[in-house]
Amino acid sequence: MYIQMIDTRSREILEIILKSDNPVACKDIGRILHISARMVRYRLNSINSWLKARNVDLILKTKQGALITISDDLRGKLISEINEPVTDYSVLLPNERIYIIIITLLTSSQPLAVKQIALKCVFRCMSTSDSD
Repeated sequence: MYIQMIDTRSREILEIILKSDNPVACKDIGRILHISARMVRYRLNSINSWLKARNVDLILKTKQGALITISDDLRGKLISEINEPVTDYSVLLPNERIYIIIITLLTSSQPLAVKQIALKCVFRCMSTSDSD
């Protein structure tokens, strides 16, 4: 069974929403994470899909913000899940993938081709690692 992954920024946004008992406005999330409200809104669809795969609804209240109403037990499980280390490098942000590439290059005893780096870093898509 495929479990949908979300990127690191979406995990941060989701954690803020999960830790709040009240609706959280996109501008407030953006202020906390030092990103725009638009960037927050852009990621809400992927967050909602991730939550739906776990039978949880993201409630969006006009002029109030995002809210998730679930039991404290389920809330704790979701927070634990989003804080687990990322094992699928395709969901990392570009700067995080660059970090992995740099570490791979610095720890290699031999020169590496782009394809070798992509395979070593478990990238799904060559075009992603080529652009990084």
